Amino acid sequence: MLQAAMPLREMAASTSSWMLCRALGSTTSISIVGSILASRQDHLLRNIPGYDFVGVPSTRSDYEAIHRVEPPEVRHLVLGALAESFTVRPRR
Repeated sequence: MLQAAMPLREMAASTSSWMLCRALGSTTSISIVGSILASRQDHLLRNIPGYDFVGVPSTRSDYEAIHRVEPPEVRHLVLGALAESFTVRPRR
């Protein structure tokens, strides 16, 4: 669409400007969503009784270790908290 509206001599500049805006928007959005997700996980995991919270999981081995949390009841709560951190619900 954008390219069709531009004169031929400005097509390369308009295309590269559009792609730069898209890339910057994507990078910014990923950073914002990542921060929100980490904050939510931190909040939910800290409030699990019996869970020795050491930080928000960030590596593959961190996530694999969750499946070894004992007792199984606490593991279930941790997995539930991580799943809930991905949900979007309106505030009441």
